[in-house]
Amino acid sequence: MDYPYLIGYVYSEEGRSEHFLKTTPTNIASFIIKNSPLDVIQITTPLDTAFISTRAGFIDYCADQEFLRNELLPVLIPMQMGDTEPSEVELVPENEMNSMDEEGLDSLEF
Repeated sequence: MDYPYLIGYVYSEEGRSEHFLKTTPTNIASFIIKNSPLDVIQITTPLDTAFISTRAGFIDYCADQEFLRNELLPVLIPMQMGDTEPSEVELVPENEMNSMDEEGLDSLEF
């Protein structure tokens, strides 16, 4: 994963909440599982480009199909089936995000 963090937006009856996520497959899968299956989740890059979206706890879009197939689904499916418990979701503190933006995004190629 080329990004220092991802932004997870959860859309629920209460409105939208925003979470800054560490970019491991287990963390992303846990974030999806721990949010209500009735909620809509959109995960974007720090540049606000769509990366993953879910409906009712299932992925309906992923920009990186290789990441989805080889890294995320092998972790997410056992959580969805109840074979594995989700981990505590690791969030990036805001003070760390600013330094990550300066260091991480400068090195990305567009």
